[in-house]
Amino acid sequence: MAGNKQHHVWQMLQRGFGEQRGKDHHVWVYRKTEPAKQTVTRLFGVETHFYGPEGSQADTNITKYENDSQSTIQEIRKLPNGAEVDPVFVATLIAHLEIRSAFLRGKTSSTMQKAIGGLVQRFRSPEKLRAVMIAHFKDNPDELDKLLGKGFVAPSQRICFAQFAQKIIEMMPDDELSKLMEQGFGQIVEIVDQFPDLTKAAQNNALVLDVANQSRAKSHLERDYFIFRPASGSLILPDTTLAFVKKEGASPISQKHDDIKAVILPIASDVAIIGRADGKADYSLKTINRLLAGCSFEAFLTKEQSSHFQGLRGRIGKHATLISDLDLQGLIEE
Repeated sequence: MAGNKQHHVWQMLQRGFGEQRGKDHHVWVYRKTEPAKQTVTRLFGVETHFYGPEGSQADTNITKYENDSQSTIQEIRKLPNGAEVDPVFVATLIAHLEIRSAFLRGKTSSTMQKAIGGLVQRFRSPEKLRAVMIAHFKDNPDELDKLLGKGFVAPSQRICFAQFAQKIIEMMPDDELSKLMEQGFGQIVEIVDQFPDLTKAAQNNALVLDVANQSRAKSHLERDYFIFRPASGSLILPDTTLAFVKKEGASPISQKHDDIKAVILPIASDVAIIGRADGKADYSLKTINRLLAGCSFEAFLTKEQSSHFQGLRGRIGKHATLISDLDLQGLIEE
């Protein structure tokens, strides 16, 4: 991967879903709002300096991991249906693919921006801002005491001043309260604007670490992994590369408290690695492709064009979330 053009969808995996013509592997790309288009793997899932400048530690680590792992993946692609796969290798591969995805960076940033935006909108209501301020000082008397101490208010007088401050907030006109909050909006906007850079730095820092020793990789060791080969038809490759099947729904990334029943990792149009936690992971090709399409962030790849794959476009993004809108709203309310 080393260079200025860096793939967040591993190009070697993509080639398993392509047809080689000359030096390039040609694939079909399906997006939610447009017909399928054919392209080549070197142009899909790639961005200039996605992991930093050429030679950065994250770029170097990814390149080394790819070089060390690609021959093993090629061998796994040759295994028969039902064959067991080394859980240590697969657990590390899954953790690597989770951390390097564009979904993780983009969704983390947009979720944080949405959360802060929701808070700001709530605070634009003078009634709600007033209630939050009063409740905060009531629940945190020590904090108010420290503030009054910084204002050189004698300890014996602070209770009276605290009561007086609460009365001021209660009696403050709505327009004055709104002006007070507006002074802080500028700083909030500056923080929100920094989220893309902050999430990029956090993701790259994670890629600098030894993925094999991360708790994320260790958690994936708890499953048995085997080969799935469809008797007919083809698998798709989501731009997130993974589908975690949970007790309720699915996701392209695992989280600490998820009840994960299985994980699906397609490595070629006719081969997928499936990891099962309880010995039950008997999925049909139709079900697998529906899960993979739902775990796609913006697109999925296929080897050929078909009306069946065209029909899966509407599922793109269905499971590509870190937190539901309902849960996010609940957090904002709280």
